[in-house]
Amino acid sequence: MSISGSFTLLIRSDRLNLDDITNSIGLKPTGSKSKGESISKALNQNMRDNLWQYQVKYDESDNPNNVLDEFLSLLTTKSEFIQKASKEYEVYLTWFLQSDYAQIGVVLEPDVLKKLADLKLQFELHILSWGGVED
Repeated sequence: MSISGSFTLLIRSDRLNLDDITNSIGLKPTGSKSKGESISKALNQNMRDNLWQYQVKYDESDNPNNVLDEFLSLLTTKSEFIQKASKEYEVYLTWFLQSDYAQIGVVLEPDVLKKLADLKLQFELHILSWGGVED
């Protein structure tokens, strides 16, 4: 089964200074956008605020539980900053899960769920299924 996706820490606010976030958290962002920057020329849409993100990707050769575990272990070392930032900015985690097939199943172990809970952040799950079936 072809499963791929990503886990992302997002920090956003119209008051957000992208360089300050990078320096404070000690991670180089995998992406950032500034307020007013175009996000869709076709729809004529611009960013409503500033966005800083740090993303890790995985593919079918990876176990999503293990990738999330490593990602959360990294974020746990930054938890003091994350908790402080979450009082001032919108800070949350997303999981993007994509599959070629209609049926999707993943397991998250209790210790990974505890790490996630300990960060006290909103966690969004986005699933994209292409609806295929195996022969």
